Amino acid sequence: TGAIWCLPLVALLWWLGSSWLILKIAIACTLTTWLLQRWLRKRLGGMTGDCLGACQQLNELAMLLAVAFNVLRPVL
Repeated sequence: TGAIWCLPLVALLWWLGSSWLILKIAIACTLTTWLLQRWLRKRLGGMTGDCLGACQQLNELAMLLAVAFNVLRPVL
């Protein structure tokens, strides 16, 4: 249910022809979640509610960085 708020943005990006950006965002969020989960299992032995909140914040940051790098790519 946490990803439902993203659906209007995904639909807008798809409509604008930015399917590669959607793929980049999905890869960034998946990689962030996987790496954080591995680290937390090793460090804490599992995940808590605070860990899920941190995961959400890091995924939001990963999504914003993926969009920023996609926008700045022609400039760089």
